[in-house]
Amino acid sequence: MQTLPHHFRTASALRTWCARDGLTLLEAVMAMTILTLTGTALLSASMAAIQSGSLMNQTVVAEGIADQLADEIEAIGFPRGTNTLPSAGVPRVLYNHVDDFAGYNQMPPVDRLNKTLGTEDASGSTRNAALQPQSGFLGSFRQQVAVEKISPNSTGFDVVSTDTDYRRVTVTVSYQDASGTEVPLVKRIRILTRVGFTP
Repeated sequence: MQTLPHHFRTASALRTWCARDGLTLLEAVMAMTILTLTGTALLSASMAAIQSGSLMNQTVVAEGIADQLADEIEAIGFPRGTNTLPSAGVPRVLYNHVDDFAGYNQMPPVDRLNKTLGTEDASGSTRNAALQPQSGFLGSFRQQVAVEKISPNSTGFDVVSTDTDYRRVTVTVSYQDASGTEVPLVKRIRILTRVGFTP
């Protein structure tokens, strides 16, 4: 049994002392406010981490798409004489020089045979469904290529309209988010030159 101090021996003093054993309404409201603010801050930090992870995932995929297309363009030769651009929808396997890629714009990204990336296998047939990316994921990416004729100067390059032995190829891969806004993720710029054969 608890012994009360001498100054709590009256009834009113005892009631006051017993009332302090709990929380007041004000203290309870303050505690709930602090918990709510802390929880909100933690949820906001979690959402930022999730969105950052999603952007990193999209950027890594975009880098792979951009590098693959830039390497493909780099491996093709320069045009000789007049250039006839391929018509829209022609598979890239039929492109025979760098200038054929000028203005290339494809969504969803495709391979050289016009098969949507992620659905094809090494033999050119359809990949097993278990090995394909999540449905619709790659469909939100866009490949774009700009090819410029350039001429060297003392500080860099000038863009020219006449034929030269140099091309600046810019490959851009963007991602279309759920609201329909396209966000450029990766840009690869390569300077290519024609190397003449020596006998």
